Amino acid sequence: MKILRKEKYLKVEKRAINIWDLFECLEIYKKIISDEEREGRKGINIFVNVSTGSKVSSFAGTMACMIWKGTPYYARIEYNDKRHPEHDLPDEDVIAIDEIPLYSINKPRPECLVILKLLSHIKGPQKMMKKNKLLQQLEEIGLVDKNQSSKSVSPPFSDYFSILNTRVLYS
Repeated sequence: MKILRKEKYLKVEKRAINIWDLFECLEIYKKIISDEEREGRKGINIFVNVSTGSKVSSFAGTMACMIWKGTPYYARIEYNDKRHPEHDLPDEDVIAIDEIPLYSINKPRPECLVILKLLSHIKGPQKMMKKNKLLQQLEEIGLVDKNQSSKSVSPPFSDYFSILNTRVLYS
């Protein structure tokens, strides 16, 4: 915290949470980030210290940064025998701050959600649907139009089979 305390424009917030409850931790992180956005600080950088607390709270902090675009960091400390003069607690020195690498977690595209909804209504033990039937249902709801096929001689929907494979099924 010494390094962070020296930062002139840094706002440090401490929150009490159950560090063993993943969902409570995620809720708190979500609230902090959405509060910052609501207060008009959209471009603000939110840093989450994942070097303290439980493994559950550290994982929640990292997940929250992936979902809501924060920056998790790990503060490497040097343990020593120093005590903080104000409250007589151990006063370790931060020797380095490492940014944790992230991958993004993006919401599915709306058309993917429509397809998943159609597939969720399948009856029977196999829970499968042929592409042609799926394309027919997508045409019925207006998501695809077989009349816009680039080849008039090709069977209906043939151009959309490759679109289903590349843009929907594997995205």
